Amino acid sequence: MSIINSGQLTAQEVILYNATVMAGLENAVTAITNIWSEKVAIVRPVVAEGSGTDPMSKKIPATMVFPFSPATAQAEDLSEQDRPFHPLVRNSVKIDIKNYGTGYYVLRKDFYQDIYGTLAYVPKKLARAAMKAPDIQLARLLRNGKTTLDYTGTFAFSTTKPISVNGAVSGTYSNLYTATALTSINVGSVVQDMMGRLNEDGLSLGLQPDTLIVPPTLYQAAQIAINLKSIVFSGTAGVGNLAPGQANNTAAQGDNWIATSGQIKQIVVAPELIGTGSAPADRTTWYVAECLNEEHGGAAGLVVARDPGFEFLTNLSPSDWDVYTRNRFSWAIERYLGVGYGVTSFLSRCEQ
Repeated sequence: MSIINSGQLTAQEVILYNATVMAGLENAVTAITNIWSEKVAIVRPVVAEGSGTDPMSKKIPATMVFPFSPATAQAEDLSEQDRPFHPLVRNSVKIDIKNYGTGYYVLRKDFYQDIYGTLAYVPKKLARAAMKAPDIQLARLLRNGKTTLDYTGTFAFSTTKPISVNGAVSGTYSNLYTATALTSINVGSVVQDMMGRLNEDGLSLGLQPDTLIVPPTLYQAAQIAINLKSIVFSGTAGVGNLAPGQANNTAAQGDNWIATSGQIKQIVVAPELIGTGSAPADRTTWYVAECLNEEHGGAAGLVVARDPGFEFLTNLSPSDWDVYTRNRFSWAIERYLGVGYGVTSFLSRCEQ
């Protein structure tokens, strides 16, 4: 009597198929180019302690800290005063690092009917889930900004944001705009308002808003508002696209200063702003941010800490849990990351 290894993988096959999937993962990762979180946030690698050659020694931190200090200090007259000094780190943001993952399985009998097709599909699906994880979490953060606290102890998007966290300067500002459709005039109004925001020392932040973040449902409106050089100004204040000083219910052709000035340098379409977990209002909500100003350190309004790579897990051997108990093969990925709000004065939320 002999034991037949029917429907099981040999040790050599397990090694071969894992190597095939790994090679496919490397190709799939480089093919995914629609990662938008890197365009609108400061992204730093999760610092993992341990030896790179020993996976068992890997230690992932529970939190990461992002320090901020906007460059607003100005030279002052020293003839009648001591030299003034400013804090190098004015504020800091701490975010939690969590593990995110997913996987796919296939029944053994189905796997053997299409071995090469399965080995081709698995890397593409796993790579997309791993690479898009920061986008998904950042979209969730933006959607929930009216109920999520930032480092100031207030909601990230609010009409009463404190200018100074420590009370050095009194007063508030708003980074939440309601009844504001995505038109060139409304974009211009928000941009102008953001340019006037102050730092905690009472000096101008010097913001230059340069980025529009929109769901795909506002892509056409964004292109018209940002890139169409000649437009029709019409409608009513707040609802239409009236030029400053233009009377309600009139129409006039004119130049779109947002387009001719090149103030907005990128339109970032974030598909994850709609769909699972979103509300109907998210389909018409848009965001303005400063993301490309190197003087301010880039996209300081949002922060992302993520493992540059991700872990690849398999259940292919006869003694693996999924194979032994469920009669199927499975593959999974896991990635460590965290997202949070940075300096929220660099952001604005606009609701139609």
